[in-house]
Amino acid sequence: MNQRPIGVFDSGLGGLTAVRQLRRLMPSENIIYFGDTARVPYGNRGRETLLKYARQDLRFLRSFDLKAVVIACGTVSANCLEELRRESAAPVTGVVEPAVERAAAATRSGKVGLIATRASVGSGAYERAFRRLDPALEVRALACPLFVPLVEEGRCRPGDVVIETVAREYLAPLRETGVDTLVLGCTHYPLLREVIGAVMGPDVTLIDVGQEAANLPGPAGGGGRPGGPSGGLGPVLYQRPGGEFPAAGLPVPGRGGRGRGGTGGHFSILMMMEKEIILFVRGEQTYDSDSPEVTELATEGRMTMDNGEITLTYQESELTGMEGTTTRFTIRGDTVTLERTGMVVSRMEFKQGERSSSLYETPWGTMVVDVATTRLAHRLTERGGVLEIAFTIAVNHQVTGENRFKIRVKEMTR
Repeated sequence: MNQRPIGVFDSGLGGLTAVRQLRRLMPSENIIYFGDTARVPYGNRGRETLLKYARQDLRFLRSFDLKAVVIACGTVSANCLEELRRESAAPVTGVVEPAVERAAAATRSGKVGLIATRASVGSGAYERAFRRLDPALEVRALACPLFVPLVEEGRCRPGDVVIETVAREYLAPLRETGVDTLVLGCTHYPLLREVIGAVMGPDVTLIDVGQEAANLPGPAGGGGRPGGPSGGLGPVLYQRPGGEFPAAGLPVPGRGGRGRGGTGGHFSILMMMEKEIILFVRGEQTYDSDSPEVTELATEGRMTMDNGEITLTYQESELTGMEGTTTRFTIRGDTVTLERTGMVVSRMEFKQGERSSSLYETPWGTMVVDVATTRLAHRLTERGGVLEIAFTIAVNHQVTGENRFKIRVKEMTR
């Protein structure tokens, strides 16, 4: 009897949905799980970066003398599976093909929806698998990049206004197409099954990619023979986020700095208004000539409008690397000021075509930060709006990258 363990890895905790199914089907197997929470999410990374991360994850897992590997990450499965199979002595299973086979068998109308990360959808892997299996199927794919960070923050339960708002906005186009089967193309997404199911309705069958991968026959699937006699879940290993900043020495724009605003023209609002809002943030950071690293997040916040001045305040989370920090954007005319207090203390000022300098105080030291704003546009009313900022950053007077973020603000409805 082969007593060696099965290795499972994902970019975070989402792959535990596959582990749960493996444990149900093979209770005597030893399973070693690795969740790369230090670099989650994978879904906005380029293919070369994904392959580098996946190789590092596999290299670590191979130190446990595995008999099989399950890539419980839709993004890696869609972009890197063939390379990883060629490079691995142990069998490697992904999540794409098993989920596609299950969805094709489940659909009654021939209309199938797919939701996944931006990198998975962009790879076209799911659509190619559907075409190989049944060219007549009508497949509609949508990227839902905010789902993973929200799950990692624990915002996955019915009644959470942020995840419910995001889910309704993402899934509305799929509902309109009349799909009767929906592939949850990322192993984080089954943790949103109740939320997604409530939006799509009871007539839509939800396909869990992690569960379908675990159901496969063979040493890495539910059809394999039970392994080690001791059973139980082996060490569950997480790479927790450290306290280090990215290479630029600053939090990734969009993960650490979020705001929005606008005066709506020259008319002054001679009143005080405060309300709860939801912010949708897309941040890009580019070093040298590399492709930009994209991050997308959603969070709750508060907006005040007082005599023409607009302020946004929200609390940072563990995902931004600044948990315990309060962030505040203030819009006054053609100037936007970003202030942080708490674990990180900083003040940055943005004004089109101008430069500003400030100190950036963190638990890891104090830096001089120079900001040159190349674009600043904001349109905001009491019902929401948009803020767009593009700027370069120099840390200790050395330019480290170009940054851009776009933030949408939406009125919170309960």
